Amino acid sequence: GFRQRGSASEETGVMRGLLVRIGMLLALLAPLPALAATYAMTTVVANWIDASAHSKITTNSTPYNFNGGGGCGTAPPTLDDVISDPIPIGFSFMFGGVNFTDLRVMTNGRLQFGTTTCGAGTQNIGPPQTFPYNYPDGSMNYTMRIYGGDLDVTLRRSASADPADSVNNYPTTCIDRNACYISYALIGTAPNRSFVVTWNNVPEWVNYTQTAGNFNLQIILQENGEFIYQYGATNYASTGRAQIGWQVDQQDYDVSQVGLRPSG
Repeated sequence: GFRQRGSASEETGVMRGLLVRIGMLLALLAPLPALAATYAMTTVVANWIDASAHSKITTNSTPYNFNGGGGCGTAPPTLDDVISDPIPIGFSFMFGGVNFTDLRVMTNGRLQFGTTTCGAGTQNIGPPQTFPYNYPDGSMNYTMRIYGGDLDVTLRRSASADPADSVNNYPTTCIDRNACYISYALIGTAPNRSFVVTWNNVPEWVNYTQTAGNFNLQIILQENGEFIYQYGATNYASTGRAQIGWQVDQQDYDVSQVGLRPSG
């Protein structure tokens, strides 16, 4: 979805690798000026988790679904710039010194803890396309951003699609809910459980009338307080490159990378 919003994006250095593991920064490491002090980043080998059997978040999924909420870009069954109900994590997850037991999934690549900020996914169509809510942003406290593009998981209606979870003639490559979805799952056993959120083959808006490309993204929250960003095959279609990072508050945040390397 599109919105005009007047803040410039902050670009930082690019970090290579398919997976980013973010864990607690030890006290012996000095805080970085104007950047994150709470977490440090390490690149590790990717280990993609098959999400095909995980719980999909849709217009009418139970017990948790996407909703239009105040300030969201659209209303279901259009799942462009929408946010989920609070979803239980399954364990107490400490993020930025605060324990959270649930989170919301925002379609544009974010997990949100205790905040319902929604909003549109494109700031200006460009080229290059730019994106709103860039870190640091006062409305983005306690959020994780695996990729802040204008992602849209709306399903185009077909004979096999659920009419309550699809839209006639929608301009998207998302045509099969078994292949194009956002999902979540609690896996493992205590004290080593993980909460996994996956964007599977989700396209992005590239202009005012078309979505294209596909993104495979996965955030893994671990019971020990670490979290992992990992990336499957990604094919850009827009002219923009969005932020990857996290924010506890406007002084404690990190933009680890802008954009991803195309991989398919």
